[in-house]
Amino acid sequence: MQSSFSEARKVHDLRAELTTEKKDPRYQLKKVAMKKVVANMTMGNDMSPLYKEVLACMGIPNIDVKKMVYLFLINYARARSEIANLAVNGFEDDVNDPNPLIRAMAIRTMGYIYVERVIDSLIEPLRHCLRDRDPYVRKTAAMAVLKLSMFDRTLVEDEKFLDMLKDLLADSNPSVVANAVAALTEISERSPHIKLKLNIKIANKLVTALNECNEWGQIYILESLMYVTPQESADAETVIERILPRLQHGNSGVVLVAIKVITYMMNYVAQKETLEPILRKLSPPLVTLLTSGPEVQYITLRNIQLLLQRWPTILQNQLRAFFCKYDDPIYVKLAKLEIILSLTTEENARVVLTELVEYAREIDIDFVRKAVRSIGRIAIKIELAADRCVRALIDLIQTKVNYVVQEAIVVIRDVFRKYPNRYESIIGTLCENLDTLDEPEARAAMIWIIGQYADRIDNSDEVLGRFLESFMDDPAEVQLALLTAIVKLFIMRPTAGQELVPKVLKWATEDVDSPDIRDRGFIYWRLLSTDPEMARTVVLSEKPEISAEGEKLDTPLLEELILQVGTLSSIYRKPPASFVPFAKRRVLGPSPALTRLTIAAPPASRLPRTSTIAGQKASKQTGASQQAGGSGGGGGSDPTSLRNSNTQLSSSMLDITGTSGGIGMSNPYINDTTPGPMPDNNAMLIDLMSMEDEDDTTGAGAINSGGMVGFNASFGMSGLNMASMGHVASNTASSNMGMAPDSQVLNSAFDAAGLDALSKVTPSLSLGAGSPSPMPEIMRQFTSSFDLSASAGQPMSAGAGTAGFAAANSMLTASTSPFSVPSSSIGYSAFPSALSPSTTSGYNALVSSSPFDTTSSGQLSSVAASSQLLLNSTGLSLAPADQQYPLSAPASSTNTVFPLGAAPQRDVDDLAAQMYNTSMIDSFRAAPAMSAAGGGGGNGSSSTAPYVPTQQVLLDAQQAQGLEILGTFARRAGQIQMEMSFANKSAVPISDFAIQFNKNTYGLMPQAPLSAATVMPMSAIDVSLPLTMGGLAMAMQPPTNLQIAIKCTAGVFYFQTQYSLHILLEENAQSDQGAFLRAWKAMPENMQSVHTVQNLRFASMDDVRNKLNMNNVFTVAQRTVGNATHFYTTSKMATTDGSLLYSEIKVANNLQIAVISTKSANLQLIPLYQKAIEDICIAF
Repeated sequence: MQSSFSEARKVHDLRAELTTEKKDPRYQLKKVAMKKVVANMTMGNDMSPLYKEVLACMGIPNIDVKKMVYLFLINYARARSEIANLAVNGFEDDVNDPNPLIRAMAIRTMGYIYVERVIDSLIEPLRHCLRDRDPYVRKTAAMAVLKLSMFDRTLVEDEKFLDMLKDLLADSNPSVVANAVAALTEISERSPHIKLKLNIKIANKLVTALNECNEWGQIYILESLMYVTPQESADAETVIERILPRLQHGNSGVVLVAIKVITYMMNYVAQKETLEPILRKLSPPLVTLLTSGPEVQYITLRNIQLLLQRWPTILQNQLRAFFCKYDDPIYVKLAKLEIILSLTTEENARVVLTELVEYAREIDIDFVRKAVRSIGRIAIKIELAADRCVRALIDLIQTKVNYVVQEAIVVIRDVFRKYPNRYESIIGTLCENLDTLDEPEARAAMIWIIGQYADRIDNSDEVLGRFLESFMDDPAEVQLALLTAIVKLFIMRPTAGQELVPKVLKWATEDVDSPDIRDRGFIYWRLLSTDPEMARTVVLSEKPEISAEGEKLDTPLLEELILQVGTLSSIYRKPPASFVPFAKRRVLGPSPALTRLTIAAPPASRLPRTSTIAGQKASKQTGASQQAGGSGGGGGSDPTSLRNSNTQLSSSMLDITGTSGGIGMSNPYINDTTPGPMPDNNAMLIDLMSMEDEDDTTGAGAINSGGMVGFNASFGMSGLNMASMGHVASNTASSNMGMAPDSQVLNSAFDAAGLDALSKVTPSLSLGAGSPSPMPEIMRQFTSSFDLSASAGQPMSAGAGTAGFAAANSMLTASTSPFSVPSSSIGYSAFPSALSPSTTSGYNALVSSSPFDTTSSGQLSSVAASSQLLLNSTGLSLAPADQQYPLSAPASSTNTVFPLGAAPQRDVDDLAAQMYNTSMIDSFRAAPAMSAAGGGGGNGSSSTAPYVPTQQVLLDAQQAQGLEILGTFARRAGQIQMEMSFANKSAVPISDFAIQFNKNTYGLMPQAPLSAATVMPMSAIDVSLPLTMGGLAMAMQPPTNLQIAIKCTAGVFYFQTQYSLHILLEENAQSDQGAFLRAWKAMPENMQSVHTVQNLRFASMDDVRNKLNMNNVFTVAQRTVGNATHFYTTSKMATTDGSLLYSEIKVANNLQIAVISTKSANLQLIPLYQKAIEDICIAF
């Protein structure tokens, strides 16, 4: 009662003030009275009884008073139509007022009042205002059309107001254009049968008006460009180019709308070369928006998540911008974690993991849970980072923080699914926390792990029995997991699970209310009772592939949401139609220019894992041994079971016998191979002083050479007897030769020619199921060294080729001198038969047609021939020869048909002797001495000093605080050296240098600490660093890639480079001709590659030979054929695998061009080896 009396009193007092008769020439009293009316109206007091007095003030020629009168009318006229009807006459007077502000206010106010009489009175004044001479009136009238369409859409269409709005798009005033665009856009969105379409001509006019519009006007115009469908790619590129400056605007709304338009137009760009720079330009504004307030940050982050799904490379170098700050709100932190996970690759996985571990120690529980779960998702996403992630999760479990432990167990369950049989050694650590698991998801995860590895956990039945005690009280998620785990236990270990299965099946089918659990219980019961084998197949079947992707949207939905960047749709992840009535679905307009191009993300894992986890090795070996042993090891056991392994890991709850207790770790971060500074310092190499981390050194990181293994002095190859050299080899040992695992990289492109004569001598050879492709005829003609008649025999088997290759390698590595002749024979035994008696005539014809002379009475001119071949029905064996053969043949000799059995072996040896240039003996024997004496870098003659590549820029001064490093690699007298030049281009001295190498393919590392003096400003010093191959190994791509860290007073800098393979070639790797030929013909053509070199820098053929020998590419034989000289060379890697490389180098007589044909079992070395030879050939 008191309130209503007070309100009535205020109305009475205000009426008195509005009707006062006091003189008021400037209308100050009326103005004060109207301010009081508006103030009371704003506070919720009913001022409508004053409408007559307020309407009487409409005629006062004071703009401030008119504004307040219009506010009064807007507030009350909708509810009380009599007020609006009384105001119509005043509106009609005001729309004709000479003051444009009053005209605009009158039109604006009439548009707000949805009363029929007011609307009828609005039509004609609105038509005139749309053509008003003042732009302020025109832009106000444009928005009045929009308001009118909300009241009566049909009226707007009938009165042709839409056409008038279209005409305003060509208005000279940008504000008018912006309002007209806004009105048309909104009308189009709200109307079911009106669809706005703008052509590229109008779009260019709209973009021109952007610079003169305010922020809201720019947003309106940019939004209207979403209705432009480019018909040509050039149109889209033009619009994008003109909109790009909007990305630097200070208003976040303008930036987001500009990004939306650009991403829309990018769908019509025809070339990826054009798309890539556009994506790079979108990155900085997005990062800049993250410096705004938390609300803007969140909106930006949600939109970035969408953009990353469509264009994964848009922010690939901006990872650190999304690291969480201590004062970020929780919703911002969670959104940043999603983006961090999307941007994680092999290169930055270590940095991300370090950051996530820090997050996992925060106090915000939701944030910590998300961080722990992100660690697990990285392990699933990037295989090479899985070891480190699992180790981090185990460290977090050791903190004993309950919610951390439970979340870690949940994600480890997913890791087990992704990498089965790899990390089961950590189950004991997990089970130390069984009593603290109180969350359903964590309990279900732990039960799944125990059930999955029930055959490797001796007391798994006891643990599951304890879980079963609370079965009836557990939620459905835990009950389902426990039911399945116990059934798995029974299938794997029937004796251990026979008591638990009936109990859990009875409870699941009779006492549980959940239909899901009851149905699964019936299924298991029926399977176990009717077909146990089918139950095993179903329950232990392969699990579906698990993915680390979080909120992965379907392509159609993603495309629609990207067209709504900056709106609520991008936040809700829902189309506008799902929460806005009558909202239209936005799609890409059809056009010949529509391409939907994208830039593929760099693979999270670039290379397959080369190291093998110890658990995997044990699992595979155990399975293989059980399979080989048949059923002797016990019936019904799983071949992959590790319960009989020697290694055991136990805990207070579990007795686990399985894989080795460690998690095999190797440095997983292999970056791009482009020499120069690394893009992200901490992504590939950690701090110089802590680079040697805790990685496993038990062999998990062993390098797979990809080539021949086991070739040493004794070899142990099938049937190879090395007794004559002081070694005894088993005749039953199996061959270790295999194709390189990376051979798929060197595929049919290497189907090229080699030694044509050898390919004719050697029958077709096949390793495995496939056969090498035939050699192109033109390549045969070009690389042909000499001609022999082809054999008529049957193709050799793979076993024959393997043994032949082994024998050749044996002679190459075991012979003490390239010219020594064994005192006794080298015999072949247990050699698979590949030749039948029907082939003898072919071999006789082969030898009799040889163009080279043989000695009379069948003597061969060969330094390696010491035996003859005997052919029998079981295979080939090499019997001791009764005679020794001289080094050279008599001057007069005739062609002689070899006896049966001696033909193939003697043909090879004779061919070697005849092609060998005896004048090379002195220089050939002198090669090691020349190599040993070849110090002094690259300053000497090219034929008397080893090749040293020109120094390259390893570290640029602009990126290393003024320190510039140039460097190269050399090999002198068997010592590998890294030669560097340190230049100081800063204003302060640089000192205290230290260097460290990351793990690399061949374990290269400094042999001694880096010794470098202080580098004064604007000066330089030269440094030589001896290297050794005693470091930790890790496969790199390419194998010669090196990652290096330099530490000095200027900071720690990281760079990478590649070295020439010639620095890894061993001295004293000379071979004799017979061994070379047998090795060459034993290798098929798919182990061969041809490479052409031009612009040679040789003075003579002797210079060619000497230069190659000086760099450990040893010439076995040399022969001139036609207009070219052929050099037959061999090299051996000074690495643990000792890979061998054989080449025929055909040098034109004009010394301008050469063709290098190389064979090796280690295919990935061939292109690197040929590149090294090329560099040697073209060096000064």
